[in-house]
Amino acid sequence: MTATRDNESHKPPVYKSRENFISTIVTVVVLAISVFMIWQMRSTAVHKIDNMFDRAAVSSPGSTVDTTRAKALGKAARTDPVGYDISNYLQANYGKIVSAIYFLLAALSLATVARFLMFLGMSFNRKKYYPDDASLEFFLKHKPKSWEEFYENIQNQDHRNSRFWRVIKDSAMVTNASGHYDHLYLHCRSRIDRISDYLNETALYESISTASPAAGFFGTLVGLLFIFSQSQGYQGGLSQAPAFAVGMKVAIITSLWGLFNLGLAIVSSYFTRRIARRINEQMVIRTFAVCEVVESLKMKQKKTDAKKENVEEKVSV
Repeated sequence: MTATRDNESHKPPVYKSRENFISTIVTVVVLAISVFMIWQMRSTAVHKIDNMFDRAAVSSPGSTVDTTRAKALGKAARTDPVGYDISNYLQANYGKIVSAIYFLLAALSLATVARFLMFLGMSFNRKKYYPDDASLEFFLKHKPKSWEEFYENIQNQDHRNSRFWRVIKDSAMVTNASGHYDHLYLHCRSRIDRISDYLNETALYESISTASPAAGFFGTLVGLLFIFSQSQGYQGGLSQAPAFAVGMKVAIITSLWGLFNLGLAIVSSYFTRRIARRINEQMVIRTFAVCEVVESLKMKQKKTDAKKENVEEKVSV
């Protein structure tokens, strides 16, 4: 008992275990690289800021107001040189960044519409998923007398244009080969579930629902950053700055566009799930009808076999 407790108390640390050794090394390396990158960015940004304000002081040596303002702005910029450098980069490439955001939002909108139209195209012809000749009334009118007749009828159906009859055909072939007729429903249901999963694929909608608001929010932040960057040193109010209307317009448009894509993806996902559920239910109902026919054939076969046994017993007696 004491030995067990000693072993438990002397377990090696978690980071030394073989399972966590590699992840620990990767974590340390990533943190070290991150610190080095931030330090390099800070050093580069400070150097850029010093050069920029030195050039500004040389270009206007006689203006006391401009020199004082440049010193104040340089002192404020040095408190966050990395942020100041990034804001200048975004300001310089504002047009390209906004165009890229618009392109991304437009691509997400078109991807949602294209995916939904593809789904409608696949599910538009409902008869290929639940045809009229696969209803319970049809089987009651054309009830086969044996499994062989039932199997032959299935083979003669339109399997090329009807996914339902293709499922029944494949499942009947497996059932006929195995001889376990009570497994027909299991084979059919497995194939139907795969078809439903394919039709009910909403991973793209979920990705768009996540990406669109993020892209819209990014555009909003870029627009606000443009306003604050362009308004530095402006004497009037912020709302009177020339960059205010430009940046605020981008901020509002990207936010609304991101929310529009979110709503479009939610609506498309809802109707996709609803139509796919309807197809699944109708295919399962018709599968039940087929399995009921097979069950009745099994009962007939059992009664026939029982009669044959009785006749054989009487003959033997």
